[in-house]
Amino acid sequence: MTYHKKNDLARVKSPMCWRFFSGLMSVMNNNAWNKHRMSRIRLNICLAGLLTLSSAFALTQPVVPMGHQAWLDMPIGANPWRQRIQVQFPEAVKTVGDAMQVLLRFSGYHLVPVPERSHAMQTLLVLPLPEFQRQLGPMTLLKAMEALSGPGYQLLLDPVHRTVAFRVKPMKQVADQS
Repeated sequence: MTYHKKNDLARVKSPMCWRFFSGLMSVMNNNAWNKHRMSRIRLNICLAGLLTLSSAFALTQPVVPMGHQAWLDMPIGANPWRQRIQVQFPEAVKTVGDAMQVLLRFSGYHLVPVPERSHAMQTLLVLPLPEFQRQLGPMTLLKAMEALSGPGYQLLLDPVHRTVAFRVKPMKQVADQS
């Protein structure tokens, strides 16, 4: 078995991988163990590390970054409301309406035009975006829109015109969700 120097591991870019391999090198450089035992331990540790790294990469879904928003891989023609997204809103996004515009950008849907918006929807869209909602996901687009609107509003989708609207939920429904 050949011994790899630390310089050979410079190709590893992730900090977690680097910590793993640098710890591995410190174990391998311990001269107290005999050579035969060392080679077996090196082999076992290397195999365990490779299996761990390969399984970690196999379990992750591919992410396509789009600015501050990432859409996880989705087949063509699938329902955009079931699409899993992860988003971090930039500082320029100040209101709930701005955040919803960012979320809807790649979905094919848009908020209903201003003249058609109810007073309740206009009130919702001008609310300031809460700091704890500057980062959402991973969750479906539907859950992200519901999270931004809060429990007091019901999401209304028009698949024919591809528009999104909101209305106030009756108080009984809001109380049942609490």
